[in-house]
Amino acid sequence: MEMEENQQIKGLEQLGFGRAFRDTLCDMLEETQIFRSFERAEIELLADYVQAWRAPPKTVLFIEGKRDGYLCILVEGKLEVFKEADGRGRRHLASIRAGKTIGEMSIIDEQPHSATVISSTEVTLLTLTKGALARIADQQPKLAYKVIWQIASLLSARLRQTSGMLVDRLG
Repeated sequence: MEMEENQQIKGLEQLGFGRAFRDTLCDMLEETQIFRSFERAEIELLADYVQAWRAPPKTVLFIEGKRDGYLCILVEGKLEVFKEADGRGRRHLASIRAGKTIGEMSIIDEQPHSATVISSTEVTLLTLTKGALARIADQQPKLAYKVIWQIASLLSARLRQTSGMLVDRLG
């Protein structure tokens, strides 16, 4: 579908496509935190817009400061999130486990990534590109509303968590 947009991530291997892979893709989507509340019919519609990939350890999925037009949903494996610290090198921010979503800010605001994300194990992930999200909005507006609502809810939860951590650090 939009393979050319995802080829910018070196080392990704597409897992499958077409009718034969659709049920597997739907099962993957149902297991993710962001789409867990979706009905099976909505998942089946969404499956037409996402792609599944496998990547080995040490694959760079996002680079801080670079713009990419996709978000990733981790199905299996583990990712590490790093941030440059004012000339003091790279600092580890978080570990991301299966079911979680990354890159959602950039697909909404089209700004550069705020951190670098690297796989620490072999990973299986799903991608939703900005172009695919636009097609969902054109072709399936109710589904697009629900997807964007889920992304907004995720961003809100992360902002609340970050605010809480900031308050704890400031004492």
